[in-house]
Amino acid sequence: MQKCELLIYVCQRDDAEGLSGEFISVSAAEKLIVNFFPQPVHTPELQLAILVTLKAIGTLAGGIAYDFNNMLDIITENVSYGLPT
Repeated sequence: MQKCELLIYVCQRDDAEGLSGEFISVSAAEKLIVNFFPQPVHTPELQLAILVTLKAIGTLAGGIAYDFNNMLDIITENVSYGLPT
């Protein structure tokens, strides 16, 4: 069985060059989020805000993947019409 790893593209804005970024693993993204909030978060309101933000990012990523898969299905279907039988 082949192991598959999910990568996340982290984009940074650089005023001189526009946008730049790199692919990182999910475990590296978790470390990035933990380092973004270095002090413990004690207030329930802030914890809820972080949770809602992360859930929204996950929902957005799932929607993008779903739309991309739909586009790939259309492309492969149209390509199959052009191939000789």
